[in-house]
Amino acid sequence: MFGRNSAINGSSLWTHFSDADQYCKHEKLAAVQLVITSPQEQAFLVPRLFGDTWLNMKFTTPGEVPNTWEDGTPVTFVNWKSGQPGSNADKMCVRMSTSMNDNYSTWAQS
Repeated sequence: MFGRNSAINGSSLWTHFSDADQYCKHEKLAAVQLVITSPQEQAFLVPRLFGDTWLNMKFTTPGEVPNTWEDGTPVTFVNWKSGQPGSNADKMCVRMSTSMNDNYSTWAQS
């Protein structure tokens, strides 16, 4: 779970999707980026996260939402921010932004 405001070993880390993905897979974390398959999973995660977190979804065609997560899990739930996803070819990854004040989150291309 890495994003713009994530921490590793107590220090702040800002990183890109691919760097976070590689870190999760290769730095003894035995982890992958988040896959969210239901509103219940997202509701469980939101109070445990802060700021922005990369999700394990990556667009291959601008504006066309993938039907599987990067790990092959079928996409069964989405929570796009209003106006998202767009068709910007420079923004092919997905992040979840959380708000601790109201326990809510939305997804956006990044």
